[in-house]
Amino acid sequence: MKIRYRAMAVSAAAIATIGTLGAVSVVGADYVDESTTVTEITQSVDYKTSDADTLRLYRAFLAREPDIDGSKYWIAQTRAGATLDDLAYGFAQSDEFKAEYGTLTNDEFLTLIYDNMLGRVADQDGFDYWLGEMDKGLAQFGVVRWVVANDEFVANYPYAPTAPDSPGDTKNCSDFTTQAAAQAWFDHYFDLFGDIAKLDQDNNQVACESLS
Repeated sequence: MKIRYRAMAVSAAAIATIGTLGAVSVVGADYVDESTTVTEITQSVDYKTSDADTLRLYRAFLAREPDIDGSKYWIAQTRAGATLDDLAYGFAQSDEFKAEYGTLTNDEFLTLIYDNMLGRVADQDGFDYWLGEMDKGLAQFGVVRWVVANDEFVANYPYAPTAPDSPGDTKNCSDFTTQAAAQAWFDHYFDLFGDIAKLDQDNNQVACESLS
């Protein structure tokens, strides 16, 4: 495994605010901030490709599957403006990460990273590359941040969107504040369940036109 990294610039403002950024408020059910499991997060109307990146960072830094509260918290941070570099720095400050990696030499750290993140012994070329970068000053969180972007890790932990369960006839146009929000909900379920909530009154696949 060898992937080139870009130099990271974690802003002082982002570092100072990453723990205090507010949660994203979304009206209605079936959204990330209302999910009760990580599977429900991946089924959510507003789940994005960038959210999968966040879940992979969580998995990589803490060497375990994301829990629901942590998942929603960190996804909220990215939606409030935090970058993946900011999140990587934040995860590296956690007690879990420090307990697992904080006292290790660069060699020991990389050996454990390969085991925890990729489930295998390090290939020599990749190990030597990362060791050289660390010896030149790359921090532990920088290594993890860029291993997360590696195709091997993405394939192991895709966190891809999954097909939602039927929501039933649970929505009315009055449940949405904008036509765009209604349309997003409609589009999320239409291919699987049709206009199950009867939001498209004239069958033109435009939901809740009265909100336009």
